[in-house]
Amino acid sequence: MTKERAIKQVFRLRPELDQALGLVQAVRSGNLLFVGGLSAVDEEGQVIAADSIESQLDIVYTMLGKVLQAHGAGPEYVLKETLLATDAPALWSCLPIRQVFYAAGDPPALTTAEVRRFVLPGVAVMLDAVVALPG
Repeated sequence: MTKERAIKQVFRLRPELDQALGLVQAVRSGNLLFVGGLSAVDEEGQVIAADSIESQLDIVYTMLGKVLQAHGAGPEYVLKETLLATDAPALWSCLPIRQVFYAAGDPPALTTAEVRRFVLPGVAVMLDAVVALPG
């Protein structure tokens, strides 16, 4: 019997916490990387900069950069993003943070939406992305 190749590989930014909670920050299948639910939460599961969309958006893009770097990619490989926030006008005013992240090239397609709240109190913004990896 031949051994089948894994359909997916998972990636965790906070291995201990994420393993305990059954979470992953990204799933790779072939040359596609699906990044899900990035939010400003530290290694202990505490929300960073509670309720500050601007601060949390900066943190989330730093996290996205780490996920991309771990997979040999950069911002130019991101195809699609979804940004969810508890305050849409505040998110809109913070989009220059996104422009800085994608300053080297064209940004990916973007969907934004306002949500009433997230599961963790204090989380103000969350990002999902689809990435086409190099190679």
